[in-house]
Amino acid sequence: MKTLSIAALLALASFVPAQCGTLAVTGGAPSTNLQIGVSGATANSIAILAVGATLGSTTVPLPGGNLVLGLASPFLPVPLGMVDASGAVSLSVPIPANIPQINLHGQAVVVGFTMQPFSLSACGTNVVSFTIG
Repeated sequence: MKTLSIAALLALASFVPAQCGTLAVTGGAPSTNLQIGVSGATANSIAILAVGATLGSTTVPLPGGNLVLGLASPFLPVPLGMVDASGAVSLSVPIPANIPQINLHGQAVVVGFTMQPFSLSACGTNVVSFTIG
């Protein structure tokens, strides 16, 4: 059992955050779509967009290490989806006609895991500033 615990700790130690993938955000004018895309990420991972109003630094404690985001808290997590085999994931968000102009910042977090042997990894992309409305 002691060997299993050491193996589990070594697997979680691989959870060292690094920058992975590239985030791009385009559009956002009223009555159009905001296009959000990540490229160059690890295939079959899960991508989540953190959206906030302020740039800064937020440390997210995770097993085996910390993930440091380039956004100040609070921020809103928006699921982007599963990364495809080419390392890409995208989301299109319709922007209403009457929305006021809002300046925001986003950073994608890519989370991956394997079961045999168990390992978990997470990393953040670049931070992108964008305007909706």
